[in-house]
Amino acid sequence: MGSFYESARIVRAHGKAPPLAGVVSNGDCSEATTVSCPSLAAFLSVHGNRRRRLTERHNQTRIQEAIVTNDPLARFGEVPQFSLTSSDMTDGGPLRSAQYGADAGGADVSPQLSWRGFPAETLSFALTVFDPDAPTGSGFWHWAVANLPVSVTGLSAGVQSLPAGSLVLPNELRLTSFSGAAPPPETGTHRYQFIVHALDVPTLDLDPQSTPGVLGFNLHFHTLARAVLEATGVAGGASAA
Repeated sequence: MGSFYESARIVRAHGKAPPLAGVVSNGDCSEATTVSCPSLAAFLSVHGNRRRRLTERHNQTRIQEAIVTNDPLARFGEVPQFSLTSSDMTDGGPLRSAQYGADAGGADVSPQLSWRGFPAETLSFALTVFDPDAPTGSGFWHWAVANLPVSVTGLSAGVQSLPAGSLVLPNELRLTSFSGAAPPPETGTHRYQFIVHALDVPTLDLDPQSTPGVLGFNLHFHTLARAVLEATGVAGGASAA
């Protein structure tokens, strides 16, 4: 007798299962002795439905985790990662004083950034800086840059002039520049997500007055890989940094 797995291969190849031992093919289940009466096709259908339910449950779990942990990246599809480093901060470490806003005791100076290990298919980059913990209900965009040429693999601290063709969108303060951290009192530790997105297009067709949210919408459909460097900040942190 062929094994169950051999029968499954025959079903995939020919669309019809051979009789299994102990199961008669005329629909009479009274003589079934070795396996249960339901057909192999029904068995496979049940397990196919179970796989779909597990996939849906996994996706729902990711969404719930994004809500609970307030992680905007979890709402996007998973993509490969590459490396993003800075001489001004470490992943998971605190911001330096210069990276705080001027009205929070800092200097609104963007940190030095370098990235490598992105896919060979990359045609351009985008850079975003986002605080998911700002008490706004929708986070706070500190910086949003699109259309960085693929030849650019880093930015100096406090960069004022970006490469030709780059597009800096107005941030939450409607400024086309980096706005430093300024967590209000009694809001705990804030995360500042510096993210470089490797894209599959040389440019994104965006209105210069587009919001960072519109940029994020476009990034969802064009991101090949992503590099993340997350730093933290607190109210009064500039004086302690």
